[in-house]
Amino acid sequence: MTAPGLSLREKLSYGLGDVASNLSWNLISGFLLFFYVNVALIPVAAAGTLMLVSMVLSALLDPVFGLIVDRTKSPWGKTRPYFLYGAVPVGVSLFLLFLSPLHSVTGKIVYAYATLILLGLLYASVNIPYGTLLGLMTRNQDEKMRLGSMRAVGSAVGTFMATGLTMPIVGLFGDDRARGFAWVGGGFGLLMSLLFFVVFFNCKERFQDPFTRQKGMIGKAFANLAHNRIWRVTFGFGLLMLMRLGALISATIFFCIHVLHQPGWISILLPLLSATSLCSAPLAPAFFKRTGIRAGNIVLLVAAMGLSAMLPMVEANRWAFLAIYTLMAFLSVGPTTTSIFAMAANTVDQQQWLYGMRNDGLVFSSISIATKIGMAAGTSLVAYGLAWTHFDAVHPAASVAGSIRALYYGLPITIMALQVVCIAFYNLDKTHPQIVADLNARSRMAIEIQAADGSVQGELS
Repeated sequence: MTAPGLSLREKLSYGLGDVASNLSWNLISGFLLFFYVNVALIPVAAAGTLMLVSMVLSALLDPVFGLIVDRTKSPWGKTRPYFLYGAVPVGVSLFLLFLSPLHSVTGKIVYAYATLILLGLLYASVNIPYGTLLGLMTRNQDEKMRLGSMRAVGSAVGTFMATGLTMPIVGLFGDDRARGFAWVGGGFGLLMSLLFFVVFFNCKERFQDPFTRQKGMIGKAFANLAHNRIWRVTFGFGLLMLMRLGALISATIFFCIHVLHQPGWISILLPLLSATSLCSAPLAPAFFKRTGIRAGNIVLLVAAMGLSAMLPMVEANRWAFLAIYTLMAFLSVGPTTTSIFAMAANTVDQQQWLYGMRNDGLVFSSISIATKIGMAAGTSLVAYGLAWTHFDAVHPAASVAGSIRALYYGLPITIMALQVVCIAFYNLDKTHPQIVADLNARSRMAIEIQAADGSVQGELS
């Protein structure tokens, strides 16, 4: 059973789904801590805790969405109805998140919890089906990697827009930062909704396997997933990847303001992460085809660790700093993002091969959990690091620069080292082609058996 090739329009439209997701995700990871602390004036430790707790709570419900997607039947397939009905609510929730209508600190914290949890749930209702869609569009490893590349490109574009436009738009409103962030949340929320409609209309579910057991086996599905080492590696690698990005992105704002004393560099360093990803992601499929996912990621991450260790030495030389920073981001963001999407899709194939249960939604919901918890953990580590130094948003002490520098440089290097250890246990590169061949043979056999049973029934009648 071989799926037809995907059109360029379909691939591009699929990538636009990640533009939509990353408009909100990077607005949250890059600027929500700053918004809570400097605009809503929520204490920094409380802001870190509410981000961690809210994202973990919403993440715990992601498997529920995954199981619902696995059992969805509609004229549009398993995943596409969620784009149709979820696009508008998730866009509205992004607008509500960047409001602070209450005056008391307690009221602001309660409102922040409510809106962040709401956004997390609505985000899952479209993002888990979106991730699941990749495995339903094709089974071909190269096509999956190309779709993963499109996701990484879309991620880079969404990141570039969120990180590059947010502060300039907020700056248009002068000292009224609250109003500026409300306009950013509303504008990005509207665009997010429109892009998910594009995914609904242009992307199709080409592959369905009606012979895979799905119903009535929820406990078995969770148990099988927990025993699948490739899934554990994929989950851990994704969690660490987003933890690293969460820490780097959230620390960059404070680093530019309090270490470099150049707030304008926020709109240089953060967009550079996405710009380099935009350049490297299209090259990733060919690179990983030659090296394999495990070896390729190890080489890239070790090189990025070495470059990151050089950054403190050239901090005073801004051009050298930019050059090394750009190369580090080129190696460590786009390619690893591309590989995690392919790893998740391959995990679905292996899950079906091992246990006869495909579980697309459950696997991709687990990646959503890793994404949410990783990003929240990275951001919260920065917040707790600032709180440990008694950071005051209104009257920051000069000594805070040393702690911010340690957070900015030390956390990403440490997490990259953990990523290297994690990906070393990924051993699916050589066996996946045979897994796909076996699954295709099983599907052909099931179709033949069903056709034969139909013929017998016809003769009996």
